[in-house]
Order: sequence, then C-alpha cells, then structure tokens
Amino acid sequence: MPSRNTVKDLGVLINDSLTLQSHINKVSATANQRVNLLMRVCVSRDQSTLVCATAYCVYVRLILEYNCAV
Repeated sequence: MPSRNTVKDLGVLINDSLTLQSHINKVSATANQRVNLLMRVCVSRDQSTLVCATAYCVYVRLILEYNCAV
C-alpha cells in the first residue's frame, strides 16, 4: 500500500507530522478565491452593503469557520 503525505479525516487535512498546515493552506486559498469573486460581483453591480455582507457570511466565513475548533 502506498504511503500518503496527507490524509483527510472529517473534512480536515492532516499531514504525516500531525500538523494542520496543509488544511490551513487549502482553506485560506479557497476563501481568498471566493473573496476575490465576491469583490468583483459587489463592485460591478450596484448592490447594497447588506447584500454583500450577507454573501460574505454565506460564502466565505462559512469556509473559514468549518472545523475551527480543531
């Protein structure tokens, strides 16, 4: 059986030295992509601030807070 450097358990990536650095890198990259997309959408259209704040909570904050207790 081949060995792996990272393993995904309950949605959290853990590497062979039992650190969460790969998980943190993946989550922050995904959140950054969604923030960039959200900024383009909110700037290109005349949306209210409340709609953009709600979209941030739904699309970005949810990703950042998933398994944050780990």
